[in-house]
Amino acid sequence: MAICDFKNFDLAGKAKNHQNIADKLWLVREKYVSLLTDLNRLSINDITNENATLIHETHYI
Repeated sequence: MAICDFKNFDLAGKAKNHQNIADKLWLVREKYVSLLTDLNRLSINDITNENATLIHETHYI
């Protein structure tokens, strides 16, 4: 039975990585909120394009 060696885990690095991703996802969330507030002034085509962009951005993150 192998004993887990916690000295080999970079917990601080993992935490920093999670924080970076959370920051990026927060920005995408804010872009969605902005899109929702602009629905009355945008065309269907603009809304669709912005939504597709945000989907791809989220997938990339």
